[in-house]
Amino acid sequence: MQLHTKYTIGTFVVTMAVFAAIFLCKLFLPTMKAVRPDYSCDQVVAERLQRLVERNLDSLGTSSIYVYDMTVDSVLFSYDADKALTPASCQKIITTFAAYDHLSDYNNAFSDSLMAVGEITPAGYLKGHLFLRGSYDPLLQDFSSFAKALKKKGLKIVYGDLVCQLRVHQKFENRDIPYESLPVLYKGADAVAMDLRNQLAKLDIYVTGRTMFLNYDSKLPFDLNAKLADGAPQTTLLHAESHSLEEIMSHLMQHSDNRSAEAVFCCLGANDGHGGSGSGADICRKSLKKFFPGLTEKQCHIVDGSGLSYDNRVSARVLVDLLRVAHNYGLLGHFLVDEAMPKSGASGTLRNRMKGTAAEGNICAKTGTLPQYPASSLAGYCQSTRGHLLAFAIISNGPKNRAGNAYIHRAKLFENEFCIEMCR
Repeated sequence: MQLHTKYTIGTFVVTMAVFAAIFLCKLFLPTMKAVRPDYSCDQVVAERLQRLVERNLDSLGTSSIYVYDMTVDSVLFSYDADKALTPASCQKIITTFAAYDHLSDYNNAFSDSLMAVGEITPAGYLKGHLFLRGSYDPLLQDFSSFAKALKKKGLKIVYGDLVCQLRVHQKFENRDIPYESLPVLYKGADAVAMDLRNQLAKLDIYVTGRTMFLNYDSKLPFDLNAKLADGAPQTTLLHAESHSLEEIMSHLMQHSDNRSAEAVFCCLGANDGHGGSGSGADICRKSLKKFFPGLTEKQCHIVDGSGLSYDNRVSARVLVDLLRVAHNYGLLGHFLVDEAMPKSGASGTLRNRMKGTAAEGNICAKTGTLPQYPASSLAGYCQSTRGHLLAFAIISNGPKNRAGNAYIHRAKLFENEFCIEMCR
């Protein structure tokens, strides 16, 4: 009986203690501030990015994503970063890097000039030859500006030959770029001469002689430094146009100009002593391997300079590593951020994206789109609100039987959301 009483009293005491604890918890816990787990800001951002990716996995198809924080020199986020996919126009980042690596001291590759070799009479007759020196310039669409310059100088008839010294003689072949839209200097030697003659004829300027084609390093049939009988120079510069490598690459990146990309790709190969698009790919690989000796064909397969080919392959990690190197590569990093890369909500192919969000004005990146495959990409730099500079790449490839435009729309929305999360 005594034992039972002790047990009853003990049970009562324990029960009252439990009720007291519950009462105290209800009284004080609601007024206590919730404590966030001790994560760093980077971890919080990474978790947000992870949740965003997980929510969109079904609609994205196959993706490769990589974000590197260059301020603290560490990986911020990675998802299948080593999977090599079709990068679409983000391939132009590789072309731009190779161009700066191989052509930065070769701006005369994009300079064209038209000269009179002989005496020009007061009546506007050239007693000599018209000499065209043609380059790799992808921004020269035709010779209309040259013809207008000659008209302004009063030239009427050339009593001599049209001599063309060209860097590109063969018609540039690319299955993805229509011949009609090629820059004039890439349409083949005959087309170059025909366009110049036609533009002159429109303004009643005629060349009576034949057309002669020369390789760029061939000896000329006349001396440009010779003098006329009266001691005046034999050669007169009638008109010249040139574009710097920076101008060409800025146009290429801002407007995602496939023709310019393929022209630079061709120029890369030719200026290494080979020629043709195959050698352009070799030079791009050579540039990459200079900084990434262990890079394999599986990680980066280069077919063209524009990204139009579905057979191009590159991983997000390779693109980000390249962006990191580029940022520290002399003036190239400043050029990419300040001039070449489209800026979110402001310029180029990003001018209408991410407006009114945390990402507006804070993303400098190259876009990529291939609706027919489909493939979508975005790679570049992000200035976060925390003051960190991030290098990132997002490459997404959908199944070929999926409606391309609908897939691209979803992929672009995901890219926008991803950038907003990086900036927050």
